[in-house]
Amino acid sequence: MTPGPTSWSDGFGCSSPQDQVFAAYGTNLDERRHPFAAQGKIYRADAGNGLGIAFETDGVTVIGMSVGQMDVIRFVNQCR
Repeated sequence: MTPGPTSWSDGFGCSSPQDQVFAAYGTNLDERRHPFAAQGKIYRADAGNGLGIAFETDGVTVIGMSVGQMDVIRFVNQCR
């Protein structure tokens, strides 16, 4: 697998403050505890067509991003 870009055209991505995710997606986010980062969270935004984007944070900054079907990206780093 080839790594994708580390930022989006709107200027935020990996290493960006998680506050930028809140500003961009607001109330369209759901939140879950990150299974590997003690203070981290995973935020998902639904695009409304079955697709979405997930942002992994360490509690302060974005440490990973995933895009795809919402029912798949809900398992980002936590297959169960």
